[in-house]
Amino acid sequence: TCHLIHFSCLLCSSHAFSSSYFRHTPRNILIFFFPSFDFSSTFFFFLMIRRPPRSTLSSSSAASDVYKRQGLDHARNLLEPIKEAHPNISYADLYIFAGKVAIEEMGGPEIGFSLGRTDVTRAAAPSKNSMHSPDGRLPDGDKGADHVREIFYRMGFDDREIVALCGAHSLGRCHTDRSGFWGPWTFSPTTFSNEYFRLLLEETWTLKTTHNGRAWDQSNPQFENPDGRLMMLISDLALVEDPEFKKWVEVYKNDEELFFDDFAAAWKKLTELGTAVPHSSGFLKTPKFSWQ
Repeated sequence: TCHLIHFSCLLCSSHAFSSSYFRHTPRNILIFFFPSFDFSSTFFFFLMIRRPPRSTLSSSSAASDVYKRQGLDHARNLLEPIKEAHPNISYADLYIFAGKVAIEEMGGPEIGFSLGRTDVTRAAAPSKNSMHSPDGRLPDGDKGADHVREIFYRMGFDDREIVALCGAHSLGRCHTDRSGFWGPWTFSPTTFSNEYFRLLLEETWTLKTTHNGRAWDQSNPQFENPDGRLMMLISDLALVEDPEFKKWVEVYKNDEELFFDDFAAAWKKLTELGTAVPHSSGFLKTPKFSWQ
């Protein structure tokens, strides 16, 4: 189930996919996310990874190789039999729905969902097709609060929504062969909860300097708890170093029900940005982006 959440989140933020490129999907994802969120057969973390250079997406085979190295093929392969059995659903809708179901199955909130996203069949530069966003618009795990706000304010999220979405780091882990980072954020990386916020506030986080007896590569800076079993990124610690972010971390640490409600609303908003799917107030209008 972690596979499906993180795959759907990534594909909200990046149109690249070896057999289908999504039209009408959010241009960037928060939570959900950062380049540290790598993917493996065990865990797929929710926030984002850097999209490979557009040159690597010039053919389906090249794109497939790139995403295989990042572990995305595991999630894609899990969903392919469902797509084959139900060919009328778009890949874009399937991946978002899979992420929603995975969150719920891991104990998270019930999340609203509407069909209506459509696929296109090939990648294209933004100058050729305005439905594709430029590279370099995903958040980085090694940057602080200003960078996080720059990414999410552009998509219409406020501080409360940003922190709620970041709570998805209760799930998953990083892998050195994917993102260069290592470790889970929580002790229960397959359970959706507010534990991420508690750990941010209650654990002592120090710069990681060694790993398995060797010096840690400081080009991938991360922090660890006293016994080294958990990790946080610079972007995570920004949530407790910034006063406006921190107040929502404290709220969600003490009120899991409110966190679930806010997360569900922010996730639905995120996965409907830039789409024409049915919404509670009608249809969301596709916004004009700066590159259009």
